[in-house]
Amino acid sequence: MALLIINLDKVIGNAQAWRDAFREQLPDLPIRIWPDAGELKDIEYLAFMHPDFDLLPAFPNLKAMFSRSGRPWRPSPGIRSCRRSRSARSNHRAAIR
Repeated sequence: MALLIINLDKVIGNAQAWRDAFREQLPDLPIRIWPDAGELKDIEYLAFMHPDFDLLPAFPNLKAMFSRSGRPWRPSPGIRSCRRSRSARSNHRAAIR
């Protein structure tokens, strides 16, 4: 079981910072930085930002992919306060579980 980080270090931070952040939360999970994927059968998780899926190999045991490419919600300029609808909050919670 391993996590492969793809391109996060190219856009946000650096490879060691990402490795440290994941290791702090998941100390027993091997962490690899693309293109040093190691054995593809060991990769169960991908964390990425804008990967070119056509260039990536198949990961036969992939269980989940996590993207950092989403943008946080922010109110438009000039709006002092906003309330998201209940359904918007529910959808957000479902997306991060």
